[in-house]
Order: sequence, then structure tokens, then C-alpha cells
Amino acid sequence: MSPTALEKKIIATADRILPEVWKLARAIFDNPELGYQERFASKSLTTFLSGRDFSVLRGVAGMDTAFIAEKKGDKGGRLAFLAEMDALPQIGHACGHHLIAASSAGAAVALAEAMGKIPGVLQVIGTPAEEGGGGKIFLANAGVFDGLDAALMVHPDRRTEIYKRSLGVVELELEFRGRAAHASAYPEDGVNALDAVIQTFNAVSAMRQQMREKTRVHGIITHGGKAANIIPDYTRAVFMARGTTLAETMEMVEKVKRCARAGAAAAGATVKIKSRLDVMYAPYIPNRTLGEAFWRALETIG
Repeated sequence: MSPTALEKKIIATADRILPEVWKLARAIFDNPELGYQERFASKSLTTFLSGRDFSVLRGVAGMDTAFIAEKKGDKGGRLAFLAEMDALPQIGHACGHHLIAASSAGAAVALAEAMGKIPGVLQVIGTPAEEGGGGKIFLANAGVFDGLDAALMVHPDRRTEIYKRSLGVVELELEFRGRAAHASAYPEDGVNALDAVIQTFNAVSAMRQQMREKTRVHGIITHGGKAANIIPDYTRAVFMARGTTLAETMEMVEKVKRCARAGAAAAGATVKIKSRLDVMYAPYIPNRTLGEAFWRALETIG
């Protein structure tokens, strides 16, 4: 496919600013920050954008690191590029959010400079805490995405995909309480909260045979006790339940809850369950029309 004159101009502009965009991505990669703490990334991105005549609004939706960088032209469409920017604990930007942030900022600058006059509104939205913190959810609840015709971003992966479904996810916090006792001298006096959490994991594992093909449940023990010779009176686990539809996701949530209650009952302990529905990610359904446009654009640039 032969690129149009405007497409050639956008490609040339993107090539010209690419060294600066790579520098921005590398800086964010070298300074990884957890969700809601992305101060370096947020400042680096907003400095890059404000230096290219984007007006910047910081602290959006009550989140210090969230921002909207905007260019306004004549009446027309409203397009946003989304800049995820947080890292993972211990392993940094293993999910590539430094690339997402820099590519979104770079794409907006390239488009704005190539077009000269924006037919509508062009935004870069800094979205904190994507790694489980729910930043986009709070932005959506605050109306940040209202009125947009499209919100775009690319995510690094092992292969190129244009139709990428994503499972819905709900995080569950499970707290088990029993009764402490000396594990050698008076074990009969104890109620083992660690047994309760282990039985929960066993119940989830037994459930996997009956789980739908695309559903997922995974978890960790965040607190397993204080000493090997003390029967634990408190343990804590965190699970994530995922499904391809909202109903399927909630079905998995209820199944994990049943496993937790059964584990607690088997050990004689109690369990407190907190479902993080405030930061629930609904299943993502790709826009095929935009996907096909992206496909054609990839072919155009080779």
C-alpha cells in the first residue's frame, strides 16, 4: 500500500523525533516506579509534551501522577493516546509500560507536528497504576474518557496482534484467623490459620478441572505465620479471578469465596473476604474496525 502525502509526513515526523522518544522510554525504564508513585515518569512525560505546546493538567481524578496533555484545534473528533507508566515490584518494567508511555507521547507529538492544525482535540492521558491498581477505572469514573471518539495505545508482546481480548479480573483478599498455640507442647489448643489457607489453595486446585477453558484463578500467600513452632493464628492470601465475560468473572469470584469458606471451616478458623470490586477490570472487547485500520497502517509503514 502506498502511503498518502499526510501519512508520509507523519512517518517522517515520527522518524525525526524517534531518538527523543527512545531517550524518554529509557529514562522511565531506568527509574521504575510502582502504581500511584510514578512521579518521575509523569514528570518526564508532561515535560516532554509541554515542551511541544501541549497544555498539561496534572493530578487528574484525585491521582497525583495522572495527567491530561492536550492540543485543541477546530471542531472535530476527539482522540486520546493512553500512557501507562507504572512498573512491577522487584522486576521493574517487565511489562513494558515505559514503551507504552513513550510511544503514546511520541505518537501524539508526531501527529500534531505533522498535521500542524489539529481538526478537533488530541490528548495524551497519563494512566497510573495499571498493574492492579485500577488507575483507568478511577479516570473513567471521573468522566475523563467521556466524549472521546477513540482511545489508543500499543502494548509490547512476543508477536503482533490487532485483535487482543483481555480477561476481566477481580482481586480478592482473604484473611484467616485461628488461635495460636505452641506447636510442640500444646498443639491441641491451637486453631491453625495456615491450614485454612492451604486448604483453600487445595480446593482451588481441585476446582481447575471444572473451570472453563479461558478462566483463570491464581493467588499467593502474603502472610503465613510468625514462627515454625507457633501454630499461626493469622494468615492472609490474595487471589485474582478472571473470566472472558463479566458474568463468568463474577462466577469465578464466588467459587474462590466458597473455597476460602470451606478451607476455614475445615481448619476450624474464620475467614474475612474482601472483593476489590472498586478496582474490577471488566473483560476487554477489541474494536475490530480500529484494529483493521491499525493493520493497514502497519502494512503502509512496512
